[in-house]
Amino acid sequence: MTNRWLRWLLCCWVAAAAATAEAETAIFLAPPEGQVWQTTRTHLSVVVQWPDQAEDRPELRHNQQLQEPHGVYPTELAAAQFAHFRLELHEGLNRLELVPGGPSLEMIYRPRPAGDEAQQYRFHRRQLLPATCRQCHSEQAELWPTAPYREVGRQVCLPCHQEKLTQAWRHGPSINYQCLECHRPTSEEVTVVLPAGPVDQLCFRCHSGKEQLFKQPHVHAPVAVGDCTVCHDPHGDVRRRQLWAGGKGELCVACHGDKTALVHDPERVAGYVHGIIGGGGCTACHDPHAAGQPFLLAVEINELCLGCHTSLRGVEKGHPIGAHPVAGADDPARPGRRLSCTSCHDPHQADFPALLGGRVLGGTVCKPCHR
Repeated sequence: MTNRWLRWLLCCWVAAAAATAEAETAIFLAPPEGQVWQTTRTHLSVVVQWPDQAEDRPELRHNQQLQEPHGVYPTELAAAQFAHFRLELHEGLNRLELVPGGPSLEMIYRPRPAGDEAQQYRFHRRQLLPATCRQCHSEQAELWPTAPYREVGRQVCLPCHQEKLTQAWRHGPSINYQCLECHRPTSEEVTVVLPAGPVDQLCFRCHSGKEQLFKQPHVHAPVAVGDCTVCHDPHGDVRRRQLWAGGKGELCVACHGDKTALVHDPERVAGYVHGIIGGGGCTACHDPHAAGQPFLLAVEINELCLGCHTSLRGVEKGHPIGAHPVAGADDPARPGRRLSCTSCHDPHQADFPALLGGRVLGGTVCKPCHR
């Protein structure tokens, strides 16, 4: 699956030809050579003007690879057509060239931008929309300050960003074409920006109850750094709550790689795997945002376990034998922690039955405490 962990500002890049009928090659309308291209998407859109005669058409190559257009459209210009390409960006240097004899452009793609760098390129500036494009894309940026948000989204944004409407689970502003609820153009450059700065501040404008998460003693790292888009797509995605993965923990193991086998192929994992991983998944025990307990556990660990293993509710001594404590006492094998179910049982996977940390026969499970 394409890595979609960190999500920032969505941008496009359009290259277009000269507006003269005599032009036989394209002129890139793009950032100056060497500019840094920053985007959360892994592709860009390129438009070039082709002469009508097929034998005169230049080829577009991206890092030496020949590219085929996904559409070629006639224009009102004499003997010319517009070819639209969708190119996959490669981290680092990207070289575009029209051959034979056409112009070339080199630029840097950085998928994880840091701050508002002076060299970053944005598409949504009035002066970057060539007149030739307006034959088909006629809605003007001047519409933004006066039109209702819904009409701006439908008329101005969707011609380029139609893929935002294809997901099964869409965010409310996306459903209602309210792009400007989150993206606002600046008055001077007509540049689409996130108005509130950090992602968390933007999200909390609507999801106000989530601000309380920061008051919890244990906060999940993406929440702590204020990037909701590590897990949620702000437009929509294939899972409920706009999660880009789901199931029994596919989203979680994208970061917690040591648990990948437990989620994707538990039958091949040696020993025994906790059944809840294939049932309710990670969130059956862990809160994905923040919690009052270590490891983002929803409640105190013994209370959590006894929510399923009800036969042992209320037991503080006598398990597994005699007067053995299961709560309250200090854990000799884990300084600073109290005895709990996890003193003997691994909550994820173990090599021994009942998810024990050692064999009952011979007492190896007991030795960490009873040396």
